[in-house]
Amino acid sequence: MEHNSIYTRQVESLFTGLPTLGSKEHSKMISFCEENRVQVLSTLPWAAAEIAGIDGFETMMEIIHKVGGRRLYLYNNVHRLNEKLNVSISINLYQRLSSHLSTDRFLDIPSTWGIFIALRRAAIQRALMRGAPNKDIVALFGVTERSLRKQRKTMGLNTV
Repeated sequence: MEHNSIYTRQVESLFTGLPTLGSKEHSKMISFCEENRVQVLSTLPWAAAEIAGIDGFETMMEIIHKVGGRRLYLYNNVHRLNEKLNVSISINLYQRLSSHLSTDRFLDIPSTWGIFIALRRAAIQRALMRGAPNKDIVALFGVTERSLRKQRKTMGLNTV
C-alpha cells in the first residue's frame, strides 16, 4: 500500500498541469501571470480570476493547489476560512466571493488542470500578439496551425 501512495503522489504531480508550489517553474509561472496580468485574468475561470485579481496570483495558486477541482464551503467568517484553507485571503476577496454565492455557500474552485489550460491559452495569445511565427508556436505548445489561424482571426491579427 505504501508503494501505491508514493506512486500516486509522483504521478499526481506530473499530471496536475501546474508546477509545484515553491519550485523555480512556479516562480516563472507567477512572473508570467504578473507580467501579462490583463491577458491572464481574461482567460481564467471566474473564481480564479477573482482570487488572482484581488489577492494575487500566488494566493490563487495556493488555493488551486489545495482545493482545485472541488467545492469550497465559504464559512460565515473569513478567519475560519483562512484557518481551514491555511491560506490568508483578504476580507475584500472574501466579501467579493460571498456576494456571488448561492444559499448553500459553496464555491466551485477550478481544477489545477483547468488553470493550466487557461494559462497556456494566455501564453499562446501573447505569442500571437508578439508576432511569433506559427511554426514556433506549434512546436512550443503543441497546437495545430489551423487553430492558430482561427485564433489570429478571432484576435483580429494578420495570418502568418
